[in-house]
Amino acid sequence: MRRVCAWCQREFDAAIPPGEADEHDVITHGICEACADFFEANEPKSLRRFLNGFQVPILCFDGNGLVITANDAACSLLDKQPSEVEDCLCGEVMECRHARLPGGCGETTHCLGCTLRRTVVTTWETGHSVVNEPTYIDREVTGDGWRRLHLTVSAEKCNDVVLLRIDDLKEIVRG
Repeated sequence: MRRVCAWCQREFDAAIPPGEADEHDVITHGICEACADFFEANEPKSLRRFLNGFQVPILCFDGNGLVITANDAACSLLDKQPSEVEDCLCGEVMECRHARLPGGCGETTHCLGCTLRRTVVTTWETGHSVVNEPTYIDREVTGDGWRRLHLTVSAEKCNDVVLLRIDDLKEIVRG
């Protein structure tokens, strides 16, 4: 089994000696010590600078489910400025149509089944990584109803944050 850092893509903690791997080896993801140390040692502004080194969209959450920061790829995908995502709940950032109901994000009956929310919360509580989890958000579109966003996400807890990577996103026109 080989472990590859989901953030920098370098192999670490290899259980198979180099040269003995074959095409049947299992590859898992995690976070290497260098990336973990960086996340622990840096403030959100430096963290954002680090996350900008990755081409894939990444959102960084605290233990309350609030976005600490997001890289440029995530901000571009969501059509938001960094200041518009910081200190917001996931449903607010993703413009989930249910987040606008009384109680807000995380407090409606729809939130109980929200895989995106559960992925962040469960990763925070258990420390277990999630890889390629399919989910969706019904995104509010001003003056045009809503769109269903189908996402595939991965999450990793690193010290006091959860890093949520958006691996794939497809938008489907709805109501």
